[in-house]
Amino acid sequence: MKKIIMLSGVLFSGLAFSQIGVNTPNPQGTFHVDGAKDNASTGVPTIAQQANDFVVLNNGNVGVGTVAPTNKLDIRSTTNGALKIVDGTQGANKILTSDENGVATWKDFPAPVAPADTNIYNSNGTLTGDRIVTQATRRLAFEGNSTNAFAINRTGANPAPVLSVDTQNVRIGIGTNNPTNLLDIRSTTNGALKIVDGTQGNARVLTSDAAGVATWKDLPASVDTSIYNTNGTLTGARTVAQGTNSLAFTSTATTGTNHFSVDGSTFSVDAVNNRVGLGTTAPTNVLDIRSTTNGALKIADGTQGNARVLTSDANGVATWKDLPASVDTSIYNTNGTLTGARTVAQGTNSLAFTSTATTGTNHFSVDGSTFSVDAVTNRVGIGTTTPKNMLDLGSGNGKKLALWNSAAGDDFYGLGNAANVLQLFAGATEAGNPLMTLNKNGRVGIGTTAPTNVLDVRSTTNGAVKIVDGTQGANKILTSDANGVATWQRAASNVTVGTLGSGYDVPFTKFSDFRYTGSTITLPPGKWMVTISLLVYPGGNLTVDDWIFVRSTFSDANLTTIGQTGVQSNDVVRPTLMSFQLAGPYKGGQNKYNVATGSVQINNTSGADKTYRYVVGATEVSGTVTGAKISQVGGSWSENAIYAIAVN
Repeated sequence: MKKIIMLSGVLFSGLAFSQIGVNTPNPQGTFHVDGAKDNASTGVPTIAQQANDFVVLNNGNVGVGTVAPTNKLDIRSTTNGALKIVDGTQGANKILTSDENGVATWKDFPAPVAPADTNIYNSNGTLTGDRIVTQATRRLAFEGNSTNAFAINRTGANPAPVLSVDTQNVRIGIGTNNPTNLLDIRSTTNGALKIVDGTQGNARVLTSDAAGVATWKDLPASVDTSIYNTNGTLTGARTVAQGTNSLAFTSTATTGTNHFSVDGSTFSVDAVNNRVGLGTTAPTNVLDIRSTTNGALKIADGTQGNARVLTSDANGVATWKDLPASVDTSIYNTNGTLTGARTVAQGTNSLAFTSTATTGTNHFSVDGSTFSVDAVTNRVGIGTTTPKNMLDLGSGNGKKLALWNSAAGDDFYGLGNAANVLQLFAGATEAGNPLMTLNKNGRVGIGTTAPTNVLDVRSTTNGAVKIVDGTQGANKILTSDANGVATWQRAASNVTVGTLGSGYDVPFTKFSDFRYTGSTITLPPGKWMVTISLLVYPGGNLTVDDWIFVRSTFSDANLTTIGQTGVQSNDVVRPTLMSFQLAGPYKGGQNKYNVATGSVQINNTSGADKTYRYVVGATEVSGTVTGAKISQVGGSWSENAIYAIAVN
């Protein structure tokens, strides 16, 4: 009766939590039996405590020896033989086998069958999952000796090679089964190679160091290595594919040689003179072959043979032919053409040219008119075959005879000629101007090639002429006598005297214009200081407060009448006025006189003699005196004078 009461209490306790625990107040599932009653009242039982437990979970899983079954029936034990089924089919060495309905019975173990060989080292096969080879202290190596000895290929609708190892040539291909380099990467899209090592960056290039370690670096500055733009060294044989195009060498050079060459002088083209040199960079002929050993030219065309000479036909086609019979080509016996430079060794003997000609010219010449000897008249011509003098340079202009010349041709001393002109050169270049020129009119030019006077000296600096004859001295001028003989003399004053007229009576009134006095002076071109001396003779009665101020100057207007008004000439320069004043008191008939003297400067720039007329006026007056005047101003009083002195 006591046991029944306890079970009821347990059942009641389990029902309160929708779980039933037998021998445990801490059920772990819908139904939990603690066989040994050793579970704790809280928490999950230990593995040892679970070994005697039986549990049913709410998902239908049943656990024996575990409170957390993961299958419909989950039996766990630390000793074998945890499962025992006795249904009449049991027996020794039988195995539990299910039929098509899942009903299990014990059956005899079938006869053993040899397992299939799925070793990847013995046969091909398909991996059914990921495989890992654990090496530990051993190594895994792949060995072979053929192309594409190891490969990873993509299968399916678009098969393609992914990785290929060519063990025969030690090459690896990515994207190809036929690598041609140590690492051969091929792709139909760009970006086939990606290396991220911290040195990567936009527009960088993969660069190796001395040890072959590659990192990304900035692209160096662009270098134009095109053979058409810059010099350089070929790193291998190069071929130009022409197709239908032509390859031509064109040069725009106008000077120099060796415009195109192979190995310096081995083959050289002079594009200016259209010459080709073999063994020289400065060919002097269309084809110039030079060598330090004989046999530099070989032509084997079937005509070659021993002791034959290369001979051209009328078309210039050369073939080898036998040397013709010996011909006397002595210059003393017959005319001919020198085939090279010739030297006559004289020793103690002399070489002389003797002519018995009695007429004609050009009895001995070099290159026609370059050098010609007229043996009849004993004349030598240079540039002419008919010399007219003992030494004749011939007709024509621009000839020069050097007495001395520098090797560079920039310091020439000698004679030359131009049209109707004899020239003297000293210290000039070959194309420079002569130092002195003498033309057929007897004019000598120094510093000019076109003298306009008997002696025409021109210089960009002063002091171009120096004459030392004993008469020289400071501030002297070269003066000729009646015979034209020039000597240095002291300079005499150059004075020009004017002409006095009848004079103008200046009224004692104020007026602003200038009026003609009848007096004039004619001046040559140049600057002149003109001095005017006047007698001032008043007329009328003046008080002590009366005065008149009179100005005077020169006009270049064509004035013809005394008192005619005229304006001041623009040639008058400072001082421009000669002025004077007359003041009272004065009574008529007193014969009270005064004298006025002054100067103005005139610059005659007309290039010819010019007449200037003396005018007075532009007065200033104090007081009003009827009938008063200054009589005959600029007239012919004995005290009056107008004269000019030339000034620099």
